[in-house]
Formats: sequence, structure tokens, C-alpha cells
Amino acid sequence: MRMTFGKYEDLWLDEVPRPYLRWLRANVPMSGLLARSVDFVLNGGRSPVPLHAFVADQLVTATAADIDDAGV
Repeated sequence: MRMTFGKYEDLWLDEVPRPYLRWLRANVPMSGLLARSVDFVLNGGRSPVPLHAFVADQLVTATAADIDDAGV
């Protein structure tokens, strides 16, 4: 995931300096996918939440036409 705001906007989270991520997590209210992604990076890739929580945030809604066009 890319940083969505601030000093390191558009950098991949694993490219953002760890001290900044620690400061950010402690001082900036965040939730959802961004919060879990920052935690994931700070924990060295060991996710503090179940995998299905990540998947649920990344589900994409498709119309019947999209599915038909994809041949699914």
C-alpha cells in the first residue's frame, strides 16, 4: 500500500522510514486498511489481524456484465 498523505505521500509503506511510521501510528488517528497496513510493516510482515480482514477491505464489486465479459 502507498502512503496516502503527508511528508511521504505516494511512497510504498515499506519505503517510509520506520521512525516516521511509529510516530504516525502513535500520533495520527487512523483506522481501516491504512492502520492495518502500517501495523503490518511495523511488525516486520507479521500481521496483527487475520488475513480475511485484509481481504474484506480489498473486495471489488463487479456488475453482472463485468463478470460476463471476463468469461467467469
